[in-house]
Amino acid sequence: LTVRATAVTDMSGNSINTIGNGVAQQAHHYTADTTAPLLAQFDTFDMETGTMILSFNEPVRVATFSYTAICLQDYFVWRNGLHMVNFTNSSGSILTKNNSQSVSIAISTYDLNNIKFNNPTCFASLSCYVRFPAALVTDMAGNPVSAVNNRFAASDFPTTYIAQTTGPSLTTFSVDMDRNVITLTFSETIDVTTLFPYLVTLQNANASQSVTLAGGSRNTTIAGLTVNFTMLTTD
Repeated sequence: LTVRATAVTDMSGNSINTIGNGVAQQAHHYTADTTAPLLAQFDTFDMETGTMILSFNEPVRVATFSYTAICLQDYFVWRNGLHMVNFTNSSGSILTKNNSQSVSIAISTYDLNNIKFNNPTCFASLSCYVRFPAALVTDMAGNPVSAVNNRFAASDFPTTYIAQTTGPSLTTFSVDMDRNVITLTFSETIDVTTLFPYLVTLQNANASQSVTLAGGSRNTTIAGLTVNFTMLTTD
């Protein structure tokens, strides 16, 4: 410890004797930090950009952050019918590069589609609860974070929730004329019940000829990236 003369005075106004560089005083007692950091707030969940922000009550060591330790669920305690998404894909990343109290996370495309598949998980602030074990991250002293399990706390759901407003895109499609089946693949999880074959039009390369389907029957019954349906024989 070094001390400047202006640091403090006695009751008579006399300045403290300075302790300069090179003669710094060593601590007589030192107590190490052994207290686990706590989740202070689930700040933001952004379904549009696929990002989320967690804030803690003290700086954490970002290099120790484990993306795959995160779990999101649609209710704060276990119950029948609970929807739960464990982050599993290694392509998820930590956007925060420096040690900080707040950590920004980029959710992988795979995990984001899994969230959308598990509707209503994180389709609103109060259906988006974060859960994690002590292995999620440590503080600067190496203390593991206090795990967040089944509980209700205002810190566990996002203060700011941003809904998705960008629609899906068709990425590829195929036509099987032997089976009269069309398969459509999209950029994200879609609600298959909203796809109607009679709204699909097929055309040649220069659009000089086209056929709008009269109907068809969906073969896919579960939300996902791919939907296929059988065309009518007349089409």
